[in-house]
Amino acid sequence: MIIVDPGRRCRELLLPIFDVWLDRLFGRLNYFLTQFFTGHECFNAFLHRIGKVPGAECPYCGVPIETPTHAVFNCYVWSAYRGDLPPTSERDLAGDQALVRRMLQSEVEWARLSDTVSTIVMLRKDGRQFERLLLASQPSEVLTSD
Repeated sequence: MIIVDPGRRCRELLLPIFDVWLDRLFGRLNYFLTQFFTGHECFNAFLHRIGKVPGAECPYCGVPIETPTHAVFNCYVWSAYRGDLPPTSERDLAGDQALVRRMLQSEVEWARLSDTVSTIVMLRKDGRQFERLLLASQPSEVLTSD
């Protein structure tokens, strides 16, 4: 049995720097940053957990579990959009936490990194829609009786 803990990813990302997060004078969240923070919407680990897709693997590179960490930091498909974000371990949220700390350093860093993450998540979401259209457009097998 898998124990689901709603909000866990957000808590693990933000609680270590919660005071700085609350006291910041810049940095608005958008839809795509929210998806990165929560891990919801377009990532197969989440979609598989709620029964929307048959598997949790990355549809682009085949990694067994596609998470926000994988998409933003490690999946080769999004490397052109990643900028200076280094690859990171997918076993914990250390890389994600470092990203949030960098975002909180200045308004310029927030804007730059927010754009990077938002672009990758937006393209991933668009890719999800493309995958659905591709599947829907494939001819279905017609069963005939001989």
